[in-house]
Amino acid sequence: MKNHVFCHYNNYINLDQVSALKNQTFTVHCLYPQSAEKPEITAHDEYKECKVHSLSNDLESAEKEINEILTQQVGDEDKIYVRLSERPNLYELVIMQIVLESYSKAAYFIKGRELVPAFSEAEDKIQDLYARLHDLICKRNYHSAGKLVYHSFQSPELTKMLIFGERLKSLDLAVSEGQEDYFDLLMETLREMDEDEALVEYADSMKNLRNRDQKSFISYLHNSAARLYDENKLIDFVVLYYRLTEELLLYALGWDIDWNKPGSGKDTFIYRKEAYFKLDIPKERVTRHFHSYLRTLNREVRVLEKKQEITQVDQYFIKLHRLFNDEELQEVLKLRHAGVSGHGFCDFSKEQFENICEMNPLEKLEPIFSFLNITFEDGLFELIEKSSLYLARKGLESSQQASQGA
Repeated sequence: MKNHVFCHYNNYINLDQVSALKNQTFTVHCLYPQSAEKPEITAHDEYKECKVHSLSNDLESAEKEINEILTQQVGDEDKIYVRLSERPNLYELVIMQIVLESYSKAAYFIKGRELVPAFSEAEDKIQDLYARLHDLICKRNYHSAGKLVYHSFQSPELTKMLIFGERLKSLDLAVSEGQEDYFDLLMETLREMDEDEALVEYADSMKNLRNRDQKSFISYLHNSAARLYDENKLIDFVVLYYRLTEELLLYALGWDIDWNKPGSGKDTFIYRKEAYFKLDIPKERVTRHFHSYLRTLNREVRVLEKKQEITQVDQYFIKLHRLFNDEELQEVLKLRHAGVSGHGFCDFSKEQFENICEMNPLEKLEPIFSFLNITFEDGLFELIEKSSLYLARKGLESSQQASQGA
């Protein structure tokens, strides 16, 4: 095990002045910005060695350099001591932040002649609890995160946010009379965090999921599919990818579903409100499935291609036909029937998808999104996670202050 002391070039210290550090061997790391004159520092016998590190004047670059120095110089069992000025400069604040985030259990701050642990035992417990919550929340395991909160500290807002996240996974968004709307809680939290108002407006617009709004549902499906792909839950991803493409085609045709009518036949189809281009709902049988929609579009385009004069509306549906009949897209959609969820036996890998598409399969849909002028903000799950982590930190700090007051 080695002892490392990090200090700014103009804040060098005689370690013998710190009683807790007497009779120990140290490597001293002196940090200085390139704009400053290189300090002349001689290693004392008790220090064994002194290393001088030049840092960029740009703080962002300096942060990366400090991280590299710590990675190269500090071993797993080593101790770190950071010498702080009475009024720490920017470089000292940067190294303090890095040490707190990545080396807190092995770190101490030298303040004057005192030695202060980076975290007290209570703070260490809080950091550990926050890390566990962070892991659960980012894995969308909101139920387990809620249990951890229940047994650890009181935060009604965080508890509600985690319930919201869990219910959102199954689109259970009903609000009982007199119950707080979880969307309103999300919007209030985002404003408290000083997030961009556009994100607040996006969260507000996603209330339309309750009304089966197609555009909101497409955003939800896209967000959910992207998360499943990132998490390597590829069987579930294939199912959602198929469902997303299906909803996109329904939207593109200018159709919607009349959810007040029972069944799944063509009588349940209506024209989408505000749709500029609308394909006539045919008299023949159409079912609520992707390939049924695609067959209807293909039949229409075969007729259009025989016309002598092609209108703007015709061009729209011909382009739509090309986009949804893309060979690589069709190959990905076929995988739905090969997987367990489609009564097949195949497992999947990302290499399999990307060998078909030569890209993330969601990127394969981007030309369709662009053609339909559909854009995506941060996903709703990401906003819930960001807000939950903010409320977790806020709740933990309040809990610590309350215990100290007691």
